[in-house]
Amino acid sequence: MRRGQKAPRKLCVKCAADVPVSVFERHVRACMAEVKTCIGPCGQTLQISEFYKIRQDSPWRQGRCKGCLRLQVDEWEKLHPEHKKVDRDYARRMRIKNPEKFRLKDLKSDLKKRGLSLEGFEALLVMQNYVCALCGQPNKSKGRQRLAVDHSHVTGQTRGLLCDLCNHALERLETVSGWAVLAQQYLDKYTSTEIFR
Repeated sequence: MRRGQKAPRKLCVKCAADVPVSVFERHVRACMAEVKTCIGPCGQTLQISEFYKIRQDSPWRQGRCKGCLRLQVDEWEKLHPEHKKVDRDYARRMRIKNPEKFRLKDLKSDLKKRGLSLEGFEALLVMQNYVCALCGQPNKSKGRQRLAVDHSHVTGQTRGLLCDLCNHALERLETVSGWAVLAQQYLDKYTSTEIFR
């Protein structure tokens, strides 16, 4: 190959990456792998999803599984406790300095847990006219202004956007059997008798 001439490349069928021919076979093996053996203390052969990616856009995975990396980080934090406080203080300062950036980051993280994209969230907001799907009011919580993503605690399926009050009440109804009856009995008890002062 002459100087200034680009190395020949091939396109990976699975991830559509443009890879130099010299490392193409290695790339395909890593991309197509379903299992991998951990080089950490556990030494187990695990599903590829149990290994972090080296970079988000890369098919390459860490050599140690998530569990072994967690152990390694825990050991390091025990040896260097001062860094945890420094990291926490730095994160707090950055949150204060860039509130919008972290609000968006927190929103994306919450949506990812619920399997919802930012576009899907925006579409739900527009569909609900930016109000709670249950009570029809905007979120009145002091902590945050955005509506919460409601999901089934049984199936995990997203149902809609609720204000914090409705979201907590619905979660109670769904997880504590007989809560609605108990709540109604409680209210009836104090509407029928004189309240002590």
